[in-house]
Amino acid sequence: MYDPSWSAWIYYGLAGCFALLFSSIYVLWYRSPAVNWLAVLVCVASLTATLLTSFLVPVDIFLVSSFKFKNGTYQPWAEDPLVRDQTEKSVLALYYFSYTFVATFLFIILPFCYFFFDYNPEEATRYRLLRSLQFTCLSLVLIFTFALLGYFIPFKEEIPPTILLGFLQPLKGIPVFLLNLLNVIGTFFLIIYTGIGISSLSCGMIRRERSVHARREVVISQLEEVEQRINDIRSRFAEDLIPYIEQVDLDRLEQQARLLRRSHYVLEQKARSFLNRLLLCIRPFEMTFGIMFMIVSFFIVLSLILSSVDRAMHSNGPSSGYSLNNTTLPNPIEDVLMFTQKIFPMDFILYINIVLLLIFGSVSGLKTVGIGCFCIPAYDVQSGKTQTRGLIWVCAILIYIIVALNVFMFSLVPNYTTFGNQVFVMNDTSANTTNTLFCESRKEGYKEHCYQTRISFLLTAYHDTMWIFDALYYWLHWVFIVVVLIGSLLAVYIRRHSFYRNHNEEDDEVLVNDVNVG
Repeated sequence: MYDPSWSAWIYYGLAGCFALLFSSIYVLWYRSPAVNWLAVLVCVASLTATLLTSFLVPVDIFLVSSFKFKNGTYQPWAEDPLVRDQTEKSVLALYYFSYTFVATFLFIILPFCYFFFDYNPEEATRYRLLRSLQFTCLSLVLIFTFALLGYFIPFKEEIPPTILLGFLQPLKGIPVFLLNLLNVIGTFFLIIYTGIGISSLSCGMIRRERSVHARREVVISQLEEVEQRINDIRSRFAEDLIPYIEQVDLDRLEQQARLLRRSHYVLEQKARSFLNRLLLCIRPFEMTFGIMFMIVSFFIVLSLILSSVDRAMHSNGPSSGYSLNNTTLPNPIEDVLMFTQKIFPMDFILYINIVLLLIFGSVSGLKTVGIGCFCIPAYDVQSGKTQTRGLIWVCAILIYIIVALNVFMFSLVPNYTTFGNQVFVMNDTSANTTNTLFCESRKEGYKEHCYQTRISFLLTAYHDTMWIFDALYYWLHWVFIVVVLIGSLLAVYIRRHSFYRNHNEEDDEVLVNDVNVG
């Protein structure tokens, strides 16, 4: 008997290989040569584990969708209720394992590495180790405090017994509370970095002005202008009759011309390198992808707006966590995902690409905004220049964002992430007919005939037991929409005025290095 679930796990394995490749390239691209290799391995492992948690969602959706044929009857491999129950428990266990693994990195391994690699040549390894253990213990105390809050806070109703695996039953609401806490923190980072980055990413790919070739053209233009001013001064006076003020100005211009010629020579050598020639060749493709990202980003924001407005119109308000009772407005992203699910693994690939686009937006936001506290910059995120502690901070923020993407995608495409393209048979006794309907939470009888994905089961369980989290997600997603809209308006202005500043800073660095070498 053919079991289609195997194909989903095969694609999940391929997605895991891609997650490892993506994490490795990202960390190696941004790390400074001085970064310790142990820190690099920790960052790669933490990002890979978190990406696997997010990539598990389309597998979860495929499994519940594959329980039935298109006519609403069970497929042969899923006819046994025990098989369906075991499949659901396996996916749920994998979610718990993945989230536990991610939490271990966030609250134990990354804090330890962050304080251990606060490198001081005069400090012995033993003292660095003791300091790292002290701060890691403080992190564990913080988590233990939140766990106690999750244990004693009175929930609206009891945790559904099926939401917790057997060995988690004594913990009651602790897993629910901690996972929501991670999601809330991640959503705040999502607003700051993804909201800004999703705008600057497309704009940056379309208007890539900081390339070596563009900087070289600016230097040539500046050099021509300076040489013209030098010629004007020399043409007005004889060589020995130049006034003092004009001579000072002439000396300054000649010094500036020498620096520009040296900068032009360095940039010319860089432009002839294989990497920069390759970047010049793929420039049209970069612009094309930038336009595509802009279009997809537009539809993501549009779908989120429509979904949020729908929840505002057809929910029972904050006390219900804005749970949607009746879907009436269209959702472009969800419609495309539902359509592509007919051709597996097209929806799998599309879902992962949407997640990756949001991650790329987060990376762009980190590079644009940097890492700081209360507008005080702490670490710059630049390719090849990010120091060890800054790199660990970047990975921690990305982990929070990727974890929060599960909640974000649930708000963006609620029916797809809950039921996939699952259908059920409904008998109409009044007309003596049988109807085949898509599973949606607003339709009567869906609870008896439809199977929820485990990720939606986890998320809706959180919302039923403590509605404040669902309401908070709803409000924060509106803030995300506002940030994206404002960021889109500012992206062009910021890039236009930051180019010359970045150009001068980078060229000054090139000149300093060249002088030192000379």
